[in-house]
This record gives sequence, C-alpha cells and structure tokens, in this order.
Amino acid sequence: MNWIKMYQKYFFDKFLRRRYSGIDKSSTTANYKVSYAQCGEDCIVDFILTNVLNVEIPNFIDVGAHHPLLLSNTKMFYKKGGFGINIEPNPTLFKEFLIQRPNNINLNIGIDTARGVKDYYMFKESALNSFDPQSQYLPNRTLERIVPINLHPLSEIIYEYFGNKSIDFLSVDVEGLDLLVMESLDLKVNRPKVICIETIQEISKDEWARNNELIKFIEHNDYLLHSSTMINSIFIDKSLISVKLVL
Repeated sequence: MNWIKMYQKYFFDKFLRRRYSGIDKSSTTANYKVSYAQCGEDCIVDFILTNVLNVEIPNFIDVGAHHPLLLSNTKMFYKKGGFGINIEPNPTLFKEFLIQRPNNINLNIGIDTARGVKDYYMFKESALNSFDPQSQYLPNRTLERIVPINLHPLSEIIYEYFGNKSIDFLSVDVEGLDLLVMESLDLKVNRPKVICIETIQEISKDEWARNNELIKFIEHNDYLLHSSTMINSIFIDKSLISVKLVL
C-alpha cells in the first residue's frame, strides 16, 4: 500500500466512517432514480408532478413514443401504474408497445391538424423517422422506405380516450413537426399539466438551433418554461403554480 492509499484509508477511518456508519443504506438507495429518457427528462417531470403538483401516479400521452423502453419519457410513469396513450407511427416499433405496454392505449397513427394520410419517412436510425418530407434531404441519415400512415388531430384522440379527464403529462417528439402536433391540440380545453417537447431542430450537417417559434407558441398559451435539456424543453401550466414568479 503506497502512502497515498494509506492517507486515504486514514482519512476515511478518522473522519468519514463514524459519520456514515449510522446511516440506513436502504434509505439512501431509495433516493436514486432510473431514467429511461434521453437526457433524464422523466426524472425532472416526475419531480414536478410529485413535489410541485402532488400527482403521484400520472396519466400521460406520448406522441412519437418511439420505443416502450429506450429513450422513453413515459416508461417511468407506466411502471408507476399510470394510464397512458402511446402514439407511434413506425409499424415495427409499434408492435413493441403491444407487447411491453399492454395496459396502455397504443395507436399506430400520426398526428396532424386534420384527418388524412401522409407519407412517413423511415430511416436506418429509427429515432430520425419523420412525416416531414424535407427530412429525407438532411445529412447523416439513410432513407430505407416510405409508408403511408393515417393521421388524426390530437384533440380527437384526447376526446375519445380521456373525455373530460385532465391530462397530467404530454410528451411530444416528432422530428421537426412538433408545432403541428401542438396546433392540433386545443390548449384552452385540453391543458396538460406538464409538457415535455423537443425544441431543437437540425438546420444543416453541423448546425442545430432552438425552435423559438414552438417555444413562443407554448408560452403564449400560458405555460412556463421550467427547464431545458438542450434537446427537450419542459413546461408547466401557469395556472397550477400557486406562487407569483418574477423571472
């Protein structure tokens, strides 16, 4: 044992072992959370819902759900027992929701402001799939096939499956058409308590930019930008915040 390790052992024995010897290890590990999201967004949303809005078991809508486990903003809430709707246009990935999320409503459709059918561009990297026809010309992707997918307004989906029930959490990630999804939702009638939405967009091979138009649209509808993970932004319905915030 060299002198550095000897000193570390001495320091731990003298100053730390006594301090931490009485701590219940089970209580400390209970504070750790497993995140299934891309950048820990589910942990942030869970904190808001649980500690700010007193929602322990939230319901949710996941638009562009992608996968029931990988890069999922809603897997945590499914595990809690929350009722949810997963909307995933990718026919292959959709089958995984039928297997892994049997207690959810799983819909193999896209979202738009009106009913219809659109071409869905499927790439080798499935997380980049999009209804945006311009997406096929963006760099760093290989187009594999184009499939027609049925479209429905989000407001219709909510009316059919939620009725007048309030929405706790809305997650949106549709690769460039996120504003279109928000415009298909009447935020005067259907107001999710918390929204997590992708607010970064690819401009060119080496350039990404914040989607300020989308951010302003949500803020204009009386939502407060709580936090950003650079890729996604998380908003809270202002009417649910009991204190006056001066920002």
